[in-house]
Amino acid sequence: MQKNDGEFFARFVRAERLENGLICVDIVFNCGLDPRSVFAENIFLDGKPLDKNTHFFFNKRGNLVRFFAFSPKERVLIRAEKIKSFDGVLMKTFFSPCVVKNQEQSKSNEKIVQ
Repeated sequence: MQKNDGEFFARFVRAERLENGLICVDIVFNCGLDPRSVFAENIFLDGKPLDKNTHFFFNKRGNLVRFFAFSPKERVLIRAEKIKSFDGVLMKTFFSPCVVKNQEQSKSNEKIVQ
């Protein structure tokens, strides 16, 4: 597990359009986050908290949270707050505009990275 050196923050956010207005959003952090501190009311999409029934998914490394939400927009604003690292450090509030990529764009980016 990565050490956070006393700072805990979101590095970046990415979003991909799926179908019928559904988008998949990943928020990547500088170190492992405590999944018990992630709640729908702590993450906002275009200024509104996520639906209380939103399910969150985490990677093995613990530095990524994924969720699905509805948005017809090509650009969204993500805000996250009050999330803690595994070490108990409270994250800096994160604001980020994000372009919602379609699946073809995401796949072509994956090919470049591989």
